[in-house]
Amino acid sequence: MLAFLNKLDKGIEVIQTVVCCILMFAIMWLTFFMVFFRYVLNNSIVWAEEVLRYLMIWVVLVGAGLTTREDQHVCMDGLQSVLERWPKLRAVHYVITRLIVFVFMLLMISPSLGLIQKTGNSTATSLVWLPKKAVYISFICGIISVNLSLLGQVPRKVYAILHNIDEDETMHEARERAAEMDRMLAEEAAEGHIPDSVIAEEAEKT
Repeated sequence: MLAFLNKLDKGIEVIQTVVCCILMFAIMWLTFFMVFFRYVLNNSIVWAEEVLRYLMIWVVLVGAGLTTREDQHVCMDGLQSVLERWPKLRAVHYVITRLIVFVFMLLMISPSLGLIQKTGNSTATSLVWLPKKAVYISFICGIISVNLSLLGQVPRKVYAILHNIDEDETMHEARERAAEMDRMLAEEAAEGHIPDSVIAEEAEKT
């Protein structure tokens, strides 16, 4: 069951990443063509700026889920630092704060649906074929993206807090690289390629 949930969470992450990549790719090329047509061909694309705004709304709201997954949203973490001596209390506090976010997101679904209904059949100003519902649906997608990320991220974070492995990512990567280098040096030394003095020097550096 746990393996299935891990695969499901990875699949959700892949979908979020792919959607954001497609949106960013569209934003990049639309911006390029908008500038090119305006300043080189002297013939502005009338609908480009409006569509660009809509794409940015989508990428921000869907991308909020990826930021949530990495626990990189701006937050007040003073109390988390104070509770560092008591991992269990810190974990409980962390769960409560994320639960508040989760519930708030759920409460935002009803107003978002009401906003979608109010748009009726109205369309974008410069594109009569683009319904404004396509813009406001991004709110629902953003809520789903954030909450699905919370369901996958919070258990991992709580586990890290309780097992005292809540450390800086760059330090963790540096330690992994140092350990890998130690293993490589040990293997080469066993084969007689590296003097013991070199191994001792590398060990002191790490």
